[in-house]
Amino acid sequence: MFKKVGRDIKDIQAENFINSTSDKEINDTTKEKVIRIVFKIPKEVRKNIRKMIKGTVYLKKYYPLILKNDLTYFSDEDIMNIYMTAKLQNISMRDYVRIKLKLTKPQEVQFVTYPAERDLVIEQIELDKIDKDIITQKARNLNTPVTHYGCIKMTAYCELTPALLFSQLELELLKEEAKKNNLSLKEYLSKKINEEL
Repeated sequence: MFKKVGRDIKDIQAENFINSTSDKEINDTTKEKVIRIVFKIPKEVRKNIRKMIKGTVYLKKYYPLILKNDLTYFSDEDIMNIYMTAKLQNISMRDYVRIKLKLTKPQEVQFVTYPAERDLVIEQIELDKIDKDIITQKARNLNTPVTHYGCIKMTAYCELTPALLFSQLELELLKEEAKKNNLSLKEYLSKKINEEL
């Protein structure tokens, strides 16, 4: 004899819910979860990021990843300090870090002009509430508006990417120095960058 197998009440409830929900209801709830934020970005930086990710993902989908995640070797606090000091000295963030780490001599760097407000492009991105809250909190922790945080983070992403910042040999030597000091490379770089010259 075969035993009759009944369906679990949870399965029936789930099936009824799925069948009762129309496409319109699904779309309405999706729209509520999508939030827009606005930030500013230098035209040259936008062009560089586009080159870096060419053929992999849409730019507007990539921006939230940059904004909500830390860079490999730099905290947001370090990025803010690097940006502000480099801007005052009219040198790139990359050159500032290399000078602080004694990988480049000050006389070897070229002066740069930071973009004026009119040279910044306004970008609007869509993301979910969780990502928006993460990004907003990161900006708040730095006492800066999201528009300004976005500008600095995008610039840092282009200039402080390890492959563009260090040669393989330099990176290995820095890792050894960090190990000698019982620090992670991120901690070691932060310490060196925040030291007085």
